[in-house]
Amino acid sequence: MPPTEQSPAMTSQHSMPARLIFAALCAAGFAYVFSYAWVDEDAFITFRVIDNFVHGYGLRWNIDERVQVFTHPLWMLLHIPFYAAFGHIFRLTIGLSAVIGAGAVYFLLKSPRPLPYRIVLGLLPLILSPSFDTYIISGFETPLTLCLMGWFFHTLIAQPTRLYRLFFIASLCMLTRYDNAVALFPALASLTYTNRKSLKITRALASFLPFLLWCAFSLFYYGFIFPNTKYAKLPADFALGVYVRQGFYYLQEFLFFDIIASLCIIAALITSITQRTRTILILGFGIAASIAYVVAVGGDYMVGRFLVTPFYLSVFLLYHAWPNLPAAKLATIAALTAGLFNFQLNVLSDMEDLSTTTIANHNICDPRQYYLETNTLFSPGQYPREQVSHIRALRGILLRSDDTPGKFVATGNVGMLGYFAGPKVTIIDSLALTDPLLSRMPVKLGRKWTAGHFRRAFPESYVHARRTGDTSHMNSDLRQYYEKLRLITNGDLLDAERLKTIALFQLGVYEQWREDYVKTLEIQQEMQ
Repeated sequence: MPPTEQSPAMTSQHSMPARLIFAALCAAGFAYVFSYAWVDEDAFITFRVIDNFVHGYGLRWNIDERVQVFTHPLWMLLHIPFYAAFGHIFRLTIGLSAVIGAGAVYFLLKSPRPLPYRIVLGLLPLILSPSFDTYIISGFETPLTLCLMGWFFHTLIAQPTRLYRLFFIASLCMLTRYDNAVALFPALASLTYTNRKSLKITRALASFLPFLLWCAFSLFYYGFIFPNTKYAKLPADFALGVYVRQGFYYLQEFLFFDIIASLCIIAALITSITQRTRTILILGFGIAASIAYVVAVGGDYMVGRFLVTPFYLSVFLLYHAWPNLPAAKLATIAALTAGLFNFQLNVLSDMEDLSTTTIANHNICDPRQYYLETNTLFSPGQYPREQVSHIRALRGILLRSDDTPGKFVATGNVGMLGYFAGPKVTIIDSLALTDPLLSRMPVKLGRKWTAGHFRRAFPESYVHARRTGDTSHMNSDLRQYYEKLRLITNGDLLDAERLKTIALFQLGVYEQWREDYVKTLEIQQEMQ
């Protein structure tokens, strides 16, 4: 039975106090989340590229080679005009994150619901989630991903016939991070199948033009469609089982780090199966696919970072589905959720200090806690902080002040160091996130390793080759491979030989040289 309609006067009488209460809660929630504002080390990798571009060096990490060192093209591009106008990347990225993150909350709550639903199913889960609080204002692309995800699924629910608008939003979301396509795939597949008879391929391609144009630009400018981080973070010589095992450790740590988000994800997955409406099922499949992908790639060393998106989608699902569920189903879902959680706690409670053990053995940690005294906007004695004060940033400032030409630094954790050192310092990254050759070299794997951040041993004479351009001292197989790679990253953009080399590289024509070099390394290690 539909609810009894109230008169406009009564609706207005009750809506104004409710709106004021809700606005006050939103403001308080925003202030609470904003107090967590910080900027992570890895974000400064992107900021160095932005700084180089604004100063006329192109979208480059080191100014002598073209390498896509960032995983979030749209997030990077969004910073450029503001940085060119105002500078001060630390406060700029915090401000952009706060505004766009508020947009993500706006799209979540845009569908009208009674005030208790908006608070309990919308605001509170986000505010009380350590993962959301940690990464929504952190220098990462998280707020843009969530805002575009919210825009996409709100449009899917409110205007499901706006097919090409949905495709356009999806293209922006994929341009923010390529792997956002995983969470969107069930919805895109359903839309395509449902509209298969009326779908116009040309209009669909036009809707995806932002993403397709970037892919074309990346292939032409960088020589590869995927960012360099794909090769650095997913080494070819790792078996899937290694990633999956680490991925489950990542989920295990997430359970203890963020109980609220864990419960919301479980409840959302159960709700999607229970309710069985098309949109809710699509959301549920997207959440499940996203989590499966995170497990398959081994998670990350930052606890919760790559589970913020499935968590946000879970809150989105519950916000739209929960009011329509019968009370009995609500009780069942709540009981199952509580039971699963209690069972997990009971099983794991016998382990001694599981959280600490997991961090120690599998290198999963809370990065904001690590940078609490140096990279947060608000810290004791400085409100708000003008700039990060980490030792790597200070070292970069010293490098910038040194006028010695041809400065080279070989190290790991290159973000803050690289940004503050400026364009005149060439930095070789031992973690290979920014280095096209090292990202394709074997991993230097010890007893403990960090997901997504694998150290590589420098090939012999590589630093010499980078410094002088002389490759004669390199292993013959490695030299041939590197010279082709160097032609792509350093050659004239329109050189016919470079364009041919790009095409042959995609086809794997030069992989045999790399494989022969790796075999040589293995033989040398066995002999030692």
